[in-house]
Amino acid sequence: MRKSVWLILVLMVGLPVLAQAWTFQWGPTTKYTDGSTITRPVTYTVWDNSVSPTVPMTSGITSTSYVLSGVGSGVAHRYEVAAVVDSVPSARVGVSWTSPFQVPETPGAVVVVP
Repeated sequence: MRKSVWLILVLMVGLPVLAQAWTFQWGPTTKYTDGSTITRPVTYTVWDNSVSPTVPMTSGITSTSYVLSGVGSGVAHRYEVAAVVDSVPSARVGVSWTSPFQVPETPGAVVVVP
């Protein structure tokens, strides 16, 4: 019994902890500002203004989400997205978000020895 408890403790302490993945999402653009339906391909450009308000993180994507990387711990961000049709961008729309603080693992292999 005692060996199995130690084995479980060693396995739990040795397992890597995966970081939380965060995704910036938005609704699809389907209409022009005059209300007519878009029939051409729509792509999106995404910015993180905490890094650069002028240089996008990505552009030309067709999905309505972007997996964030390097968000940090307790860092304020302003993510923005614009739709692009035939090289004409929409106005940017965005959200302000602060990444949660990373919490350290609990100490492992806690024992009392003589």
